[in-house]
Amino acid sequence: MGILSLAPVAFLLSVIVFLSLGLLKQIKLAEQTFDFLSSIVGWALSGLVIAAAIIIAISAYYESPQGPFSIIFLDGPLGVGVGTLVGFVMWLLRLRDTEVSKIV
Repeated sequence: MGILSLAPVAFLLSVIVFLSLGLLKQIKLAEQTFDFLSSIVGWALSGLVIAAAIIIAISAYYESPQGPFSIIFLDGPLGVGVGTLVGFVMWLLRLRDTEVSKIV
């Protein structure tokens, strides 16, 4: 399993956990779908932007012409995959905070 499959695998795992929480009646799917997807997509794009900025800075420092290839094939998928996982964890933390505030 290569680095190119990190983003799809992270997305599929987070969707599976999201749907299993919905099927177990832990969350309401209709209320949480937009929050879940916006968190996942937003953090995935943030991961891509951060990875691209790091690659551009390193490429400029070392005067390397191969920076775009690193963004496309190496750090782009890695940034998106890590961003997806961070977005999923942030959504879970926000979900936990709203559940705690409903109880109190």
